[in-house]
Amino acid sequence: MLRWQRSILHQLPPNTSTLYHPPLLKLFRRTTSTTPTQPPTSQTYSHPPRFTRNFPINQTPESSTHLVIYVLPTLHNRFVFHPRVLRPRSPFERALLFAVIVFRKWRYNISDFFAYGWQGFGAWAYGRAGNGGGDFFKKLWWAGNRVSTRRAADEYFFKMIPRISETVEFVYPPSINIRHAKEQLTDWLAFAPNQKSKLFLWSISFPTILYLAKFLFSPANALFSYTTFRVTAHWRANSGSKLLQSLVDHKRIIWTPSEEFEKMIVDASEKVTREMEVEVEKRGGGGNGQVWRWRPDGDVHDEVVEALEKELRTMELGRTYRRARMQYFIYDGKER
Repeated sequence: MLRWQRSILHQLPPNTSTLYHPPLLKLFRRTTSTTPTQPPTSQTYSHPPRFTRNFPINQTPESSTHLVIYVLPTLHNRFVFHPRVLRPRSPFERALLFAVIVFRKWRYNISDFFAYGWQGFGAWAYGRAGNGGGDFFKKLWWAGNRVSTRRAADEYFFKMIPRISETVEFVYPPSINIRHAKEQLTDWLAFAPNQKSKLFLWSISFPTILYLAKFLFSPANALFSYTTFRVTAHWRANSGSKLLQSLVDHKRIIWTPSEEFEKMIVDASEKVTREMEVEVEKRGGGGNGQVWRWRPDGDVHDEVVEALEKELRTMELGRTYRRARMQYFIYDGKER
């Protein structure tokens, strides 16, 4: 069954364990009676929080302000960070979250259709490399990837951090080099002020593009829509990075090695490897040494990521992983 053919209701786990969607937050804050959280002070958060994981890895914490982020390794010794949803605080929030899931599901179906077609073109171009103009099509495929792939893994991550988060827990398999993951996160935070600069640049161009789209040149509406999206995206990323930096400064960050998470990865990886070995043997090529095998310092297979997404009951983990991996593949692991 294709990924987009899964039932929406199946992707909504018990106890509302789903992926958090940041744009809903402003609406939530206006429609709930929850008292706003006071800004943290050095006196309030002078010590790290006392925290003990007493719930399964695939369940959302009871606290609606405790954010769980999963860490997975990928290409070029880089890492992918993916948060899960915070627990909705009211039936209204849950209903809004469900509506957003439906909207994003069908929107991504369209992008997936074109993405799979483009990657199929790339496989065809590599197959023809060396004869019949294959080299030209291979270069065309690479050029298209560079045009369409943004180096924005940090921006995508910061956008997914809820503004009401009071503690953040990073869950990772113990076998990976977590020091490198922490260094990557530190680097992202060091360059986070760039989000404010980008927000300013897109904002000052907004009135001009609005004027062109509404009064002079109708096709400019496409550019207006994209500009609106960019302004919103950089505003969300800027807010998320500031919140995360504040939580780091006040020692509200928790790093949790999880044997349970590691076992999920290993079990799913072994299953995929066995299936690939059987497939290779059917083709007469032999299975040993010719199939993908997971390593703690290597990439994670797409089917393994999809299995984790289902087992963890966390939506869009696969999308986040593929998007970040594509960036590191195209740009050799460079962030900027």
